[in-house]
Amino acid sequence: MSDQRTFWTAIVTMVIWVAMTVISIIFMTLHDVTALGAAAFVIILAGVAIGGTIALWTGEVESTRQPGAVRDPRKTKRGDPERIARLIEQLDGDQMVELESLLMARRGDALDDR
Repeated sequence: MSDQRTFWTAIVTMVIWVAMTVISIIFMTLHDVTALGAAAFVIILAGVAIGGTIALWTGEVESTRQPGAVRDPRKTKRGDPERIARLIEQLDGDQMVELESLLMARRGDALDDR
């Protein structure tokens, strides 16, 4: 995580927790709220703040994603012109013969269709 992103993440984290604290204090000072209701509200609000903090610190922002980190595999296959060459290099002799005969058969079928 870059220093600038860390700085702003820390600022937003503080805003989340200050807002949670202020809302909790305001809610608990209302006279027509029961203690149990206030406690339940504060617990739920704390859970939301914890979830937001975890998401903020562990989440990945799309604009900061490293090139090639996580991509759609379909797009990766289309964008790699050397993919077929690498696959052919991995074939053994028998597989090469089988591939050549398959390609020749398909070529013959294509010529027959014309």
